[in-house]
Amino acid sequence: MEIKGLIPQKGHKNLVPHFSESEIKKAKTFLYKYDSGACSNNRIFNKAIKATYKNKTFLNKSLKRTFLKECKIQNSNFTGAAVTGSMFIQTLFENCKILGTSFQCCDFIESELQDFSSQIEASNFSNSTFIDTKFKNIKFSTNTIYQSLFENCIFTDCVIGTTTLEGSIFRNCTFDHVDLSNLNIDYVTLHNPTMHDVTLPFFQVPYIINGLFYLNKTSDDVWIHSEKTLRGKIKKEEYLRYTEELIIYFYGLKEFFPLANFYLARNDPKTALACIMEGIERASKQNDFRMIKHFCRLLTSTPQFTGRDMKQVCCLLETLFDPASLTDARNLHTYLMNIGEIRDILFKGNYGLQELEIIIQTNIDSSDAENFSVFSKKLNKLLDVFNKNNQLQFIESRHNSDWTVLINCVNPLEELKFVLASIYYAFGATAKAI
Repeated sequence: MEIKGLIPQKGHKNLVPHFSESEIKKAKTFLYKYDSGACSNNRIFNKAIKATYKNKTFLNKSLKRTFLKECKIQNSNFTGAAVTGSMFIQTLFENCKILGTSFQCCDFIESELQDFSSQIEASNFSNSTFIDTKFKNIKFSTNTIYQSLFENCIFTDCVIGTTTLEGSIFRNCTFDHVDLSNLNIDYVTLHNPTMHDVTLPFFQVPYIINGLFYLNKTSDDVWIHSEKTLRGKIKKEEYLRYTEELIIYFYGLKEFFPLANFYLARNDPKTALACIMEGIERASKQNDFRMIKHFCRLLTSTPQFTGRDMKQVCCLLETLFDPASLTDARNLHTYLMNIGEIRDILFKGNYGLQELEIIIQTNIDSSDAENFSVFSKKLNKLLDVFNKNNQLQFIESRHNSDWTVLINCVNPLEELKFVLASIYYAFGATAKAI
């Protein structure tokens, strides 16, 4: 059905402005008289595939949205460069200088960074993705690597120091002779790591999601930094013997994230959930949504918690943050900016689960409360049948001219197939009954 006033799907192409090559060249010549550091889009890297760049200086250059594939960049200087939003596929960075450089929102795929004679320093790799990428003989210092993904990556002979890794995920990564003793590794998530001769920071281990699980189960060669011991580090086995003292220590600090982590490692999800809820309640008093998100990520990181537990946290958040009571403009703005992401973490963050969304447009008038009540009861009864594991689900009703219902379920894929088929069957049956 065509709706008047809307541009057809491909109609926008006729409205996109077009200019000739000669016009483009003339505009470039004119603008470059004023500034040659305009948006890159590969303007500086003329040949983007199977090229080699040696001894190049990209000092303070705009290299944003660069695309390189099967290239080599050797002995080159990226100091102050803006490389944001770029993609590097099977690209080698060898002995480059990276200082005050922005690599935010970049993709590194099957690439290598190796043998840097100077540190990667004061640079930003946040919200970037590293897939099948190798780091060899690299030193990181005072960098920000916030909420980035490392998957199937290999770190060899590396030092990552005074760097923030908060919120980043390391999945199936290998660390060989890597010093992580002096960095902010809080709220990092580890999935199936392999470590050989790796040193972790003493007081930050309990802040690593899945970190204590890993240390308790692995036979890998892992050390914990300890500056006051003769070797400057202790074996992980010795560290784990101090669990009780660490629990008491963090309780004294009222730090409930590491406390929850310790109780999860002890297979005590009931106490861990209590710590998470206490931590969320305390964070809410400062409107600290950053910490609330980390607590929610911890909640969805392990099958020890059920959908019922997540519902309990949802109810707590609804109690703590009632939009009707948020009269202060700043607090309301902060709430609205964060509550959607928090719900996504709780409803969609479970590993191994899938999400199903169905929108049903009924023919029930918005004023017909009786028939809509019949419809809602049958729908809820049906969903309860398939919610044996107490997974998360919700129904959202929208009273337009006719009632519209949004159903959201999170469950293993096999169970969602039955939910989908049954909802459509029940919807038809309900329609007839009404």
